[in-house]
Amino acid sequence: MVLFYNWLRKGLPSSQEQQKDAPLYLCLGYSGAYSFLWYPTLAYLSLLNFGQDHKYIYYFLLIFIFIVIPALLSVAYIKVNTKIRRYVYVESPSSRAWDCVFKDLEPCWARIYLKDSNVIGGKFGNNSFASAYPYEEQIYLEEIWILDEDGEFQEPLPGSKGMIILHDEIKAIEFLKGEAEK
Repeated sequence: MVLFYNWLRKGLPSSQEQQKDAPLYLCLGYSGAYSFLWYPTLAYLSLLNFGQDHKYIYYFLLIFIFIVIPALLSVAYIKVNTKIRRYVYVESPSSRAWDCVFKDLEPCWARIYLKDSNVIGGKFGNNSFASAYPYEEQIYLEEIWILDEDGEFQEPLPGSKGMIILHDEIKAIEFLKGEAEK
C-alpha cells in the first residue's frame, strides 16, 4: 500500500529511497509473520469465548504476545548477535563495513585520504560522529591537526572546531592505534 501510494505520488522510488525504507519493510514483514504464527492460538481462544469469560487474563495475554515477547526477542537478538559476531561471521543487518567499524570505535587518530590526493588528519573522539545506514557515509572529526610531509600529527589547526567530510570526497580512512590525547 505504501509503495503504491508513493508510486502514484512521485513515480517509482530510487534505489537509495528503497534502501532507506528497507528497515521499515523488514519490520512490517517480521511483525506480519509473527502475527501469523500466533493466529491459530488466538483463533482457538476466540472460539472458546476465552476473552469474554476471562477478560483480564485475555488482555494480559494479548499484551504479553504483542508487546512483551517481541520486545524480549529484540533485546535477545541484539545481545546474542553482538556476542556471536565476535567469534563467528554473522551478516550485519546493514552489510556495510562503515557501520561495523564506527559502531565500537574507541577514540583514536584518523588520517582521511581524499580523492584529490590531499590528506586530512584529526582526532576521532567522543564528540566526533560518523553517519550510519541507511544514510550516506559522512564523518565529523572534532579536532583537525596539521600534518607534516610524512603524515605525522604536529599540532591542532588553530581556530578549528572540527570538520565534516562527505562520502564523495573520501578515498580511504586510516585509524591509528593509541589514545587520541596529545
